[in-house]
Amino acid sequence: MIYRYVLKFTKKGNMRFISHLDMQRLFRRVLYRADVPLRFSEGFTPHPITNIVQPLSLGFEAECDYFEFETTEDIFTYSTMVSLNEALPQGIKFIDIKEIEHEKKNLSSVCEYSFYKVYVPLIRFSQEQVDSFLKQDKIFVLKRDKKTKTMVEKDIKKWIYSISNTISALDGTIVDMVLRAAPNETVNPLQLTVSLLEYLSFSCASEDIRVTRMDLFYTKEGTLESLFDR
Repeated sequence: MIYRYVLKFTKKGNMRFISHLDMQRLFRRVLYRADVPLRFSEGFTPHPITNIVQPLSLGFEAECDYFEFETTEDIFTYSTMVSLNEALPQGIKFIDIKEIEHEKKNLSSVCEYSFYKVYVPLIRFSQEQVDSFLKQDKIFVLKRDKKTKTMVEKDIKKWIYSISNTISALDGTIVDMVLRAAPNETVNPLQLTVSLLEYLSFSCASEDIRVTRMDLFYTKEGTLESLFDR
């Protein structure tokens, strides 16, 4: 029998500087330590079938991200998740587990949007200013061209689902962003924030902007639904 699970996890603090490959290695080692019977791929170089859905850029935090894996035995118990958490470093924590239907496509292939909270320090702007930014015919950000490996300007307006709930305070501004996150159609919220600030004639160092992913979505009958509910 083949069983497939998805773990919801958070990544905060200094752990936001852990790379995608290091996260994969960490999760696999944690599963090994918990004696989880992982299912391996076939062929000359078998490897455990695991996947981090839409890996975050280095420096981003997560209140909700997803790690899926396959096993050869049924291990669907919350005690398993507790034992996994005991082996994780501070800053990373599994917060929910769910068995999902076994199918050929992984969750990355059905993911369509990411929900982020972006904190811009020491700068205040309003929803009206954001709406003015969104009314532009085109919105450009710098993206790396896969062929030339150089940074080029790309119009990503059609990939912006919403920028809303702008909250201004004395210490800065918090903005909610729902952005396209499908294969080959992704928007980096940090790059978009830099473009927004340039439009508003503000300046802020990229490393001072804090980005937190809140959830990942797919569409069902025209509405956004959490991947965990799929």
